[in-house]
Amino acid sequence: MRRFNGLTLIEMIVSISVLGVMMAVAVPVFNHQFNQARAEKLEHDINQLVDSATSHSVLRWKPTYIHLINIPSDEMTTDSSWCLVASTYTSVTECSDKDDTPDEIANEKRIATVWGKQHQNLQLKRLTSQTKIKFDNNSHSLFLGDDRQFDISFIDAQSGRNTFTAKVTHFRDFEFKEAIPEEDGS
Repeated sequence: MRRFNGLTLIEMIVSISVLGVMMAVAVPVFNHQFNQARAEKLEHDINQLVDSATSHSVLRWKPTYIHLINIPSDEMTTDSSWCLVASTYTSVTECSDKDDTPDEIANEKRIATVWGKQHQNLQLKRLTSQTKIKFDNNSHSLFLGDDRQFDISFIDAQSGRNTFTAKVTHFRDFEFKEAIPEEDGS
């Protein structure tokens, strides 16, 4: 019967090399999966926000707005201070609700909010010059400013090398389309 005393130096080097190769292959796959999961969470949260805004507009028979706060239109965000707020108010300019008065809270100033703090490592860019989208219950229409539209692409979201576009179509439908990342040729 032979006794096992441990690994030789050669066996240890081979094992560490194999483990290193496996990690080199696995890390990019995991990064892609994490980026995909971040984008899917944002998609889900924006979808709920759009559903809340449109449902509130129809059920309460009031126009409802989605405000795009701290999301620049000329470049991607560099921090997570942005938010999207569904509201019956025509003007919401801050993500924080700490300054809302009791009257504003009672009148549903904020129906739903998507916080940038809950979506770390995502960058957003506003695709419109307007900072709010209006859901009009009377005509079941979407408006950017005074312009009635049927399809509004309003945000590009970037997670890693993947880019996604959020779009509201025909008043109630929501899409979040993935753009195919460009190959960099390296």
